[in-house]
Amino acid sequence: MVKINCLAYLSRAMGLLAVLLHGQAWAAEYTLVGLGFLPGGRAEQSQAYAINHRGQIVGQTSSADGTQAFLWEPATGMSGLGFLDGTRRDSRARDINDLGQVVGYGQSQRGTEAFLWDQSHGMQSLGDLPGGVFDSVATGINNAGQVVGRGNSEQGYEAFIWTSVSGMVGLGDLDGGPFESRGRAINNAGWITGFATADTGVGALLRRNDGCLVNLGDLPGGNATAIGLAINDAGEVAGSVSDGGSAILVPMLWDSMAGMRSLGLLPGGRSNGDAFGVNDLGQVVGRSDSSNGTQAFLWERDRGMTALTDLVPDGSAAGWRLDTALDINNLGQIVGWGYNPGGRVEAFLLNPLPSAIGMEALIEHE
Repeated sequence: MVKINCLAYLSRAMGLLAVLLHGQAWAAEYTLVGLGFLPGGRAEQSQAYAINHRGQIVGQTSSADGTQAFLWEPATGMSGLGFLDGTRRDSRARDINDLGQVVGYGQSQRGTEAFLWDQSHGMQSLGDLPGGVFDSVATGINNAGQVVGRGNSEQGYEAFIWTSVSGMVGLGDLDGGPFESRGRAINNAGWITGFATADTGVGALLRRNDGCLVNLGDLPGGNATAIGLAINDAGEVAGSVSDGGSAILVPMLWDSMAGMRSLGLLPGGRSNGDAFGVNDLGQVVGRSDSSNGTQAFLWERDRGMTALTDLVPDGSAAGWRLDTALDINNLGQIVGWGYNPGGRVEAFLLNPLPSAIGMEALIEHE
């Protein structure tokens, strides 16, 4: 009964917000910027995972010496964020809010540990849930500084929310199945998405800030597998869902009015795809199988799914293979990773060309 009431509330409360936030999508064209690698090191690859509305980007670089979280800024380029434990050279950034606070995880003397980084305090451990093996990962942060991820409690892997007041609190699980839940993203209203086991399979979940936990369901004929990976301020959830009763996962978008829908695959795609990011205009990015292998995509309501390489007309993407897009901000900037002309894995930023941006839409939805 509680979950049904939650869905009814979602339909009423979020439907209007989605209408207000969605402007006319623009047919964007982009120019590509390779983000490079940490200076002075021997980095072998870099991957970008998130971008905020100020254009700050976070991710990780890897080399034979270890893996380090990075922050990239337009004025200064890429800088390393350090490590939880100086003797264990492993840290990975997963999200950044508009205040420049970064979350991720790394190795410490206790095990894998979630962290929060900011300019004033550096990298701080967030600990773990009580019980179980020490193992926590932070994957999302909103502008209020609320952090989500998954920890290891006495019940098993469990989604959590962390605040500076309450610390890390477990969010429980859906009804049925073995206990396992994971938080992946949080919007500025404090609504969380992720996935959890249920009596029907793996369900994409949505948690309201009053504690109401909702299973977002599945596509008709699917095999009851859905994963929430991103959420915008209109309450729309992007992620992956089983398609046609097979083991194939396709990118999906859920909202309270239309429910869950498949975004399909790029032309020639036969296997998996995932939607990793959605902005407040409803633009979705991710990766999809295609006739040319795995490719990063942009999905928009007015034209569906397009490979990112087809949206870069100025030649800046020549020689690149854009593999995965992880995030998109409200300015339409996209980050992810691909193979650069030298064949190395490198983080990229796609900037919309000025002529392609509707400035009135940007002002309205800032």
